[in-house]
Amino acid sequence: MADVFISYSKADQQLALKLSAFLEAQGRSTWWDSSLEPADRFRDVIMAELEKAGAVVVIWSEGSVKSDWVRAEAGRARQGGKLVPIKTRSVAHDDIPLPFSEMHTELITNEGAVLTAVEKVLRSPRQGPAFWKVARYHLWSWIGIVGTAITLAANLRGLMDVARWVRLLFDNWAYIMHAAWKHILFFLPSIGKADAGLLTFASLLSVSIIRGGAKVYRESKSTVLHLFAAVLLAAVIAVVLGTGFASKPMTASYFGRSVQYIESYSSAAGLPYALAIPLVPVGLVLTLQALRGKRTSSRMIAKRFLQIAIATALLVSVNYLSILIEGWVHDLIGY
Repeated sequence: MADVFISYSKADQQLALKLSAFLEAQGRSTWWDSSLEPADRFRDVIMAELEKAGAVVVIWSEGSVKSDWVRAEAGRARQGGKLVPIKTRSVAHDDIPLPFSEMHTELITNEGAVLTAVEKVLRSPRQGPAFWKVARYHLWSWIGIVGTAITLAANLRGLMDVARWVRLLFDNWAYIMHAAWKHILFFLPSIGKADAGLLTFASLLSVSIIRGGAKVYRESKSTVLHLFAAVLLAAVIAVVLGTGFASKPMTASYFGRSVQYIESYSSAAGLPYALAIPLVPVGLVLTLQALRGKRTSSRMIAKRFLQIAIATALLVSVNYLSILIEGWVHDLIGY
């Protein structure tokens, strides 16, 4: 991990080289993109190094003030409270893009002042907003993951044995979610338990991906493999959800009636109802990507689905382990 990350325009490579040599002569390690190996993934490595650096020096020049990438790096550094802006003599303060023009910016030739600014940032604690943004991301993500896992596992209770404490968890979770949706959708005549379960699942999944997806740090570029993994994991989750609903009477719910309509229309069109099943995960992934546009990648969706699947499997495993323990305790003390 380097002490100082240097952001610059390609036209200013010699300035970056000179600045790097000066800072290293003062005992500070530096990183700039000349350190990249040919096989490195350019964007991923740059953003990883920027996140790890203690200070980020941005060289504002006639070229860099027009560079979207330099602006993005400056914005990320400013969020983290580690931006040290400097400029060439040919650039006026008014030429520097907002909000960076509002910051005190030293001339690159004033090496003493530049070093002082760098040392001040390196010695200072990180500003709060970056920490709270990361904490907020993790909070929203895990609320969605844990809530979705509980909803999925609770939906399967009719197909598996349930330990006492797990039954209590599922009962209270279902009661609270059902009551909450009845109040939220007060204008509807009735909300069935199946409706509440599906709405809870969809809402928490959206919270985890859409809200939690507003990450402070950037995802790597998605590939076709990530898209395939996202659809495959979505299919697994859809099967688990559908299996649980299939074991319940749903005629009194909006969801149950919708399924019946789909079945009847499929039959009328002469199409097997099973053909609609693969469309569910594909539609889910495409919808989630559309809701956030480019900010929600198939890589991130696949990662989130995997976390939900693992959390659900862990909850089911803990349930069966609890049943074993309850059996041992019953045999031991007769209770």
